[in-house]
This record gives sequence, structure tokens and C-alpha cells, in this order.
Amino acid sequence: MGLSKNEKQPLDFQVLQEKAVKWMDEKTKLAPSALEKYRKKIGDFFSLPVNEQLELISDLSAIKHLPKAIKNLTDHYPYFQTMPNDALKVISSYFEKEKDISAFIATHKRFRTLLQPARLDDLLLLNVVNGNQKKVEAIVAMHPELLLVPSTVTDYSLRTFKQITPYEYAYWAKDTHMRRLLEKYMDADTAAEILTRCEDMDKNGVSYMQNGVEVKGSVHFDFTPLKTAMKEYIDIRLHTHNPDALQQIWLKVGIAQYDAPVHVANEYCRTDQSFHSSNFVHKELPRKLSLFKHGTGKNNPCFYSSELGTQFAYLRAMSHQVETLQHPHGDWVAIDLAAIERLDKVRTGELAESLETLRSLSQKKPTNSG
Repeated sequence: MGLSKNEKQPLDFQVLQEKAVKWMDEKTKLAPSALEKYRKKIGDFFSLPVNEQLELISDLSAIKHLPKAIKNLTDHYPYFQTMPNDALKVISSYFEKEKDISAFIATHKRFRTLLQPARLDDLLLLNVVNGNQKKVEAIVAMHPELLLVPSTVTDYSLRTFKQITPYEYAYWAKDTHMRRLLEKYMDADTAAEILTRCEDMDKNGVSYMQNGVEVKGSVHFDFTPLKTAMKEYIDIRLHTHNPDALQQIWLKVGIAQYDAPVHVANEYCRTDQSFHSSNFVHKELPRKLSLFKHGTGKNNPCFYSSELGTQFAYLRAMSHQVETLQHPHGDWVAIDLAAIERLDKVRTGELAESLETLRSLSQKKPTNSG
């Protein structure tokens, strides 16, 4: 079938069709005369198969000097609604801007039904990866079923994961705050499935692509490269004062920082709590990624600067904000190293807590109503 009244067509076109029928009913003979053979089809428009609807609109368009009531039908026929689903998905794939995708989906309920779920799958996972907890909660509160839908995503560090669910990524990244948010919206079946997936990750790891290289069997994000780079810099700093040599070693710290998941960047960037004395046990994590820019009063766009690891590395130490110093004193770096070691220990320990939470949720019986 083509367009149907049962599908709630756009009011404008349905009204136009009704006006055209009313206009015809008032005429004994239609003019131009060529319209006469289409009288019944126009009246039965919404019961016609899609190919006959399109053929009728085409035939009417070929008639010269159409009266306004009929011409309005040819001018305002909603062609998009007659397209097969595959064609609509192809069209939607060409939209790059969020506002364009939203505008397309908003044009008809069918488009929302067809495109919104898949779109939300990707949006949920992307917002988990980017640490956008408010957006994550807005989506998962309405569609908790999406917690079990795997998708493909690339994080800030340019790691591309395929067929990974939102919780799995948060588990791999050791993002405790994101996991706790997602757990709030799990029923027993969802928790059981996620638990199985996480236990499998602990055993076999996951694979991802980064800079053209496939990494296999990664169980969790590993803080070791960052800690090792800091230790190396501290050791070298004791034995040389050559600024060029120190800078090259210091940039290794920046490279490792760029590899850190977003929750680690959030810890660096938060200004409401010290870095050097934090025990990293807190209920909320401000999802801040911007860096204070000296002298402007403005913020840099993102922790993950293209210059991180190529021009500088970050130092927090005793400061209330992230600094981009060149080859800093080793004692300052030691302060950050101690903080990162605490963060790693706490977040790694919280993985076991998450598994226990999932086990508890998976055994929770649904509440009977009525």
C-alpha cells in the first residue's frame, strides 16, 4: 500500500486531498476534461498502492492548466513517505550535522520509528565514551533496552571499538561513575547479560583499532604506560639538565596522557578538588574537559589537544588547574605520579564492585503490580 489515512498523513496533504474531492463533487464535468478519468482515483487516493499513487500524481502533473485544488495535490505529495526503508536509511546517512538529522526525523512519525532507534544506539555509546553523563541518562532513561545494543565507536584517543555495548566500554575504560549511572536503569535480564559480557572481557579482553594498528585481548585500560613515562622522566630529570633531552622524555608523558580515557582527563581538569591530595573516592565527577587558558579568561576546547604529546604534556601537581609546562621539576611530576597510582588502584578495585552490583541486580525479582 501507499499512503494511508490510517497512518496519519501530514495534515496539509490530507486536507488538500479532501478539498480536491469536495471540488470534484461540486462539478458535473471536470475541466480540463482530461481530469475526468482520474476522478475516482483521486477520491480513492489513500487506498491505492504506492506505485498507483505515484503514477496518478505523475499523470496529473502532465495535464496543463490544472485547477488549484488538483495542482495542490501534485505540488505537495509527500514523496519521502512512499520510499522503501532502505532508501530512507541511505538518504539519512548523508546528513552530517545533528540538527539536519533531527529535522529529517521530525518530518514524519515513520522516519522517527525507522531511524531514531539506530541513531540512539550510536548516540548513547558515543556519549558514554565522551563522558556526557547528562545526555547518557536522558537517552537510557527512555530507552533502557539500548544498554544491550552493541555498536561501533571511536573515543577521544582514536581507539575504534566494534560491537561493544555502552557498559562494556565503561567497564573496559574503568569509568566507575558512568557504570554506576547505567546500572540504575538495568533490569534483572539486562544485568545478567552485561555481567556475562564483562566476565568474558575479564577472561578474553576486547579488540580495538588505534592509528591503523589492531590491539587484541585488551582486558581494561592500562595506566602502566602513563606511570612508566612519568617514572622515566623523574629518573632522567635527576641526571640531566639538557632541556632538549628532557623535553623529548616529557613528551612521552603527553602521549600517554592522550591515550587516557575521558574520566582520567576529567580528573585532571576538575578545579573543585585538588589532584595531589585526592583519594578519588567521590560520588560525582564533573565532566569537564576544558583547560584554563592564561591571559584570556577563556577555555581551551578540549583536554585532547593535537599538541598533547607533540608540543607539551600536562602537569597538575599542587596547582588548582592543569598546566602545560616545559620539562617541569621532577618533584612536581612525582606528585602527579602518586595521584595517578592512587587513581589506578581505586578505579581498578571498583571493577570488582561493579561485578557484584551486576550479580545483585541480575537476581532482583521484578515487582508484581496489582
